[in-house]
Amino acid sequence: MFGATVDLLFLMCRESLPQQLTMINSTLISPIDFVSMPWRNGAGTTTELLKRDLPDEYDGDGFAWRLSMAEVVEDGLFSNFEHYDRTLVLLEGNGITLKHDDNQTDVLSNPLELAKFNGESTTYATLHNGAIKDFNIMTRRSFCSAKTTCGGSSSGSGSATVEIAGSTATVLIFAVQGDVSVNAIAMAEHVGAEHIIPNQSLLILQPASDNKIDKISVSDGAFIIVEIF
Repeated sequence: MFGATVDLLFLMCRESLPQQLTMINSTLISPIDFVSMPWRNGAGTTTELLKRDLPDEYDGDGFAWRLSMAEVVEDGLFSNFEHYDRTLVLLEGNGITLKHDDNQTDVLSNPLELAKFNGESTTYATLHNGAIKDFNIMTRRSFCSAKTTCGGSSSGSGSATVEIAGSTATVLIFAVQGDVSVNAIAMAEHVGAEHIIPNQSLLILQPASDNKIDKISVSDGAFIIVEIF
């Protein structure tokens, strides 16, 4: 459903390390795999890139986490997502201001600027000058957390190196504009996995077994890196 999953095996070659195979699991999801659905409040449409359900034994409804995109074409209230933490990244347009009922205000004027807020907040969106497109990360507060890093530019001159916050973190990288180059470093920089993410596609990286990804280096194009842990 989400494209082919590739197990990437890399041989550690430094003499000081045991000669063994280390595996990093990766999945590339293309735009044809994304799913469109109406907003909860019926005022628009969301394009869902990826969602993970809560485990069966978890006492609660809803999903564990979700990545999505949406176009906001008019001022109005956001849908209520009680129990979730939200991160919104401006992708396209002249900007948006989010006013929340906890007296927090977020002003996003440039692409790749982001706002973080509670899903249960009463949030009113005001467009600066015309419609915008945004990228959304939602995580179930009692189950997992997310760290979001944005970088790069359409000129391909941007880059970022991210230290992974969780030892078993799932790393999601979205190519906002242009093809994006990724190098995932595992086990104290002794093994790595290189990838090219096509424009508007999503790469999932997950350490296999008891391994961990320590660092992600991303360059070219514009990109969003999301760690779920």
